[in-house]
Amino acid sequence: MSGNIKRCVVCGKEYTCSPSRNIVTCSRECRLKYLSKTHKGSKRSEESKRRMSEARRTNPRNMEIQRKATEAAKNSPKSGRFETNRAAIDWHLVSPEGEHFYIHSLSFWLRENCKKYFDADPDSKQFFNIIAGLSRVKRSILGTLPEGQRPGYRYKGWSVIPTDDDKHWLERGQEKR
Repeated sequence: MSGNIKRCVVCGKEYTCSPSRNIVTCSRECRLKYLSKTHKGSKRSEESKRRMSEARRTNPRNMEIQRKATEAAKNSPKSGRFETNRAAIDWHLVSPEGEHFYIHSLSFWLRENCKKYFDADPDSKQFFNIIAGLSRVKRSILGTLPEGQRPGYRYKGWSVIPTDDDKHWLERGQEKR
């Protein structure tokens, strides 16, 4: 058998293998020992952990960098509380009175309208319960509710109609939520 001669990193024995093989051990036993050794993580003493933590905390620019990163994330149209957030999806809501709402970001729309329609404050526990309830209605209608959960087709009289985007994702066999 022609090939490269390599030295096992565990026992030191020489073995041959093809040049394109990326193996570093000579046998299954050595491979298991090598995997056991490499997958346990590095061991650090409490003193070295303390020194690393202290160095991170005493870096004068660390707090400044963190503050700037947080501000940038809040102001970014892709990650902040905007209608253009990357996680925003299209919704078609129908109120108990029959009024239709076509919106792109449920949380953005609710922050502006939750007091008017649900008598709840933005970012309160009830606010997040409304989002969870309407999301459950949408998953029930789309048939993407996890196995064993009971479907619900209304939340406080509100219903959800699947959008074209939802239908497109269902046709492709993907669930984006």
